Amino acid sequence: MPLLRIIACLAMLAGLLAAAGLAVTPAVAVNSPKTLISSNITTSTTWTLANSPYLVTAPIAVAAAATLTIEPGVEVQFLKATGLRIDGGLQARGTHARQIWLHAAGDDWAGLEVVQPAGDILLQSVTLENGLSGLSITPTSTLAPGAAPRRVDLLESLLRANTVGVSADYTLGNSVRLTMRNNLITGNLLGLRVNGKPAGQSVLGLSYNSFVSNGIGLKALNISSGQLEAGWQWWNDAGGPQILSNDSLTCQNSAAPAPGSSPAELICGQGLVNVEPFTKAPAGRAIVAPNAQGQVEAAIGAGALNDIVGTTSLVTITVPLNTFSQPVDLLVAPRVFDTAPPGQPTQLGFEVTAAAGGQELRSFNGTKQITAELSYTPQDLSGADANKLMLFFYDEQHQRWDFTGIASGGDPQSLRFIARLSHLSRLRVAAIDLFFDYLPVVQN
Repeated sequence: MPLLRIIACLAMLAGLLAAAGLAVTPAVAVNSPKTLISSNITTSTTWTLANSPYLVTAPIAVAAAATLTIEPGVEVQFLKATGLRIDGGLQARGTHARQIWLHAAGDDWAGLEVVQPAGDILLQSVTLENGLSGLSITPTSTLAPGAAPRRVDLLESLLRANTVGVSADYTLGNSVRLTMRNNLITGNLLGLRVNGKPAGQSVLGLSYNSFVSNGIGLKALNISSGQLEAGWQWWNDAGGPQILSNDSLTCQNSAAPAPGSSPAELICGQGLVNVEPFTKAPAGRAIVAPNAQGQVEAAIGAGALNDIVGTTSLVTITVPLNTFSQPVDLLVAPRVFDTAPPGQPTQLGFEVTAAAGGQELRSFNGTKQITAELSYTPQDLSGADANKLMLFFYDEQHQRWDFTGIASGGDPQSLRFIARLSHLSRLRVAAIDLFFDYLPVVQN
């Protein structure tokens, strides 16, 4: 029987068992694949939504001379013991509502592997699920003085139900830099493993990631120079993580604690990791339960997109009770826009996106409003008048910035600004004189 027909039959059987009320783990994903992949990618290739889902049936690699591009919404399934090694480049840029989904077709898959890539790697709005290691980075060469490393940027993504979410091993080299920003790392036996930190090299940048319900959130080994900087993360508790010595039984045990068994995330590597300051609310991305209150905070402004995030402006989004009647995946992320509202634009640009069931949600239940509270640095105002700040959203239909439906005001003395939103969008703060700046734009 052809493989596609076998897969379809197994998927139908899993559906019938589920309908009968039997809890089963399906042998394959429910979506039957359209495209089979069994050989290496030797020329630049695009995996398209039209040909999705893809099924990888053998371990494959992207050759050094090639770049693999994956379109938003594409699903890639991997048979057991298969994986994807990137020797060239990878550009996987989804959207929050149309995630790129890489996952096992059965129990697990090997994951993405990066050793010595010839190109840069971008994973944005990508879900990595059920892997032995969702993403592993193991460079084997050392940079010459002044040379720039290849980049792996993991942004606004979901790492869920992997044995290890992300593994970065720098014991043999430092030629690949990993940046992780605004990711949700949840339900993994081990969320992030870092082995080695070459002296004088900045090879890992972590900012505003949420570690939630992992067996162990972070494990640091062989940090030979200083400490691993892991500030500005959410560790599933406003009081921060529980930090253990690598000599503790929990950290030495070959089997990590079950995901979610500790309220606060566990960190293995006492004395090797600096987690201060940690966020007091979920960072970057969070799941808001139906009709529940939620909160997400993120860095915004000029420094928010740097590899190493220092002092930045901050936005905290608060979702009141009964705002969403279904589970919502909420993302708050810094943005740089090509256009600006009228008046004096600032560098305080960001996007708030809610997604459910593959759809982007822009409105709320009834007359509910969410609150955006900004704590800003004077530098991010770019000379704008702090007494005249207003929050604008980008009106996609009319292709312009507007503030209809947003009530906002600030306290320049405390460098704070609060707005209430009746819908979600791209957002930017500007200082405006309504009579001189805004009315002429409306009239035109």
